[in-house]
Amino acid sequence: MISAMTGHTTVKLVDIDDEPIIYPVYIEEKRSCPPEDVHGIYGYMDFLEIMSNPDNPEYEEMLEWADIEEPFDPDRFDLESVNLFVNLR
Repeated sequence: MISAMTGHTTVKLVDIDDEPIIYPVYIEEKRSCPPEDVHGIYGYMDFLEIMSNPDNPEYEEMLEWADIEEPFDPDRFDLESVNLFVNLR
């Protein structure tokens, strides 16, 4: 373990496994990201409200705008697919 003080930050490097890891790697997920051009946090809040109700008059338009074919699930996050994607670039 290597520990270094840099200003107010402590950096610790710990060897956790002998198996080679392809970096970068995501180890934890929270939620799905918002669609492109959703117009900030308030736009995303509006988007989530509309997408949570298929009876909303703007629902179909929002599906088309966001270019998604299935209901939007803000809690869905495919960790394995994301890690595969970032390491193919």
